[in-house]
Amino acid sequence: MKKILAVIAVVAITTTASFAQDVTNFASGTKALLFNVDGFIGNLKANSYSPYGIGMKYYLNSDMAVRGMIRFGMNSEVDPWDAAAMGNQAGTNGTFDETTFGIGADVLMYMMQNNRVKPYMGLGFMFATTSNEKKDKAASGQFQNTTQNGGYTYKNGVNSLFAGTTLGVGLMFGVEYFITKELSLAGEYKLGFASMTAADVTVTTQAATTTTVGGSGSQIGFGQNTMSLLLNVYF
Repeated sequence: MKKILAVIAVVAITTTASFAQDVTNFASGTKALLFNVDGFIGNLKANSYSPYGIGMKYYLNSDMAVRGMIRFGMNSEVDPWDAAAMGNQAGTNGTFDETTFGIGADVLMYMMQNNRVKPYMGLGFMFATTSNEKKDKAASGQFQNTTQNGGYTYKNGVNSLFAGTTLGVGLMFGVEYFITKELSLAGEYKLGFASMTAADVTVTTQAATTTTVGGSGSQIGFGQNTMSLLLNVYF
């Protein structure tokens, strides 16, 4: 029994050592697909729902990698026309549609190469744009008022995303944990600066169309909403 346990221990130690060497000494050209679990990697603003993010990482050497990601998201909601409440009068449902798209790129420096857990830090930038359209419900034959790029609160109390464009740069600090040689999870925390330009808000009624010019501003992102979780698939 003792001999069997000894053999198992030797195999476990050998496997662990081999695993650590394989996953921590990436050669130039090593690649990985990235999946942003909770939203876009370069998102410096607290969003109300998380668009999907996907990207790729490429190692320049064992200590340095570059990565790029895109994010995309579509969200919609229907405000149903209540015929019973309106004296059985037919009508058209109201709708709200929201679309967001963004890109990001980062340079990462890794530490503790001979370890299954690899801390890293990096520098990156992001660009994102979001637009939306709201159509009010209306009785049949009546004009549907339309608002483009205005604010909106969903039925569950969640607010719509910032309508406009965002350009940001930031520092990130993270830890990547290798579940297997080809699969890892990375959690990171970001400190960033973002410049935002709001989209023009256009309201169209049967009587007229009015446009309010969007403003601009900036913010520093640091806190709970600047955390991200990434799934890495190496190949």
